[in-house]
Amino acid sequence: MSYIPMSITPADLAPAVDVCPHCKAPLHHHRFPAAGVILVTYHCPRHGDVVPMRSAISNPFYHLESIL
Repeated sequence: MSYIPMSITPADLAPAVDVCPHCKAPLHHHRFPAAGVILVTYHCPRHGDVVPMRSAISNPFYHLESIL
């Protein structure tokens, strides 16, 4: 059985970033130490604290949606 080489390499793909699962806006993260561990929380400007979603698709114009 022979394998067909991939024409798309992982370097060609868009990098995955943490985005809001509701509006796909880039998230702000806050790291702080607590009881010997590092806690990380993620904040969306529109939806508050959220659980991040890894995605290659993000909405960089989320801040313009409220004025359009």
